[in-house]
Amino acid sequence: MNNKNIIKTSHDLNHFRGGYTRLELDFIYAFISTIKDEDEEFKLYTLTLKELEDKLQKRLQLRDIEYIFDSLISKSFKINNEK
Repeated sequence: MNNKNIIKTSHDLNHFRGGYTRLELDFIYAFISTIKDEDEEFKLYTLTLKELEDKLQKRLQLRDIEYIFDSLISKSFKINNEK
């Protein structure tokens, strides 16, 4: 991710790894970075392949994206805190 894609996350999420690869985490953060500060409701967000590559600063093939989605769909995480 480059400095144009600054995101704010909780301390818990910043230190969470839970078996995710670096590419999977970057992929998650790329999508999180599309959420605007003023958004208060869940919205549908999309990224083109070019936008995703720009955010990740990496060339991707369709098989790479399919692998990441397949891998992420089988994983979950939960952060326990008071909020």
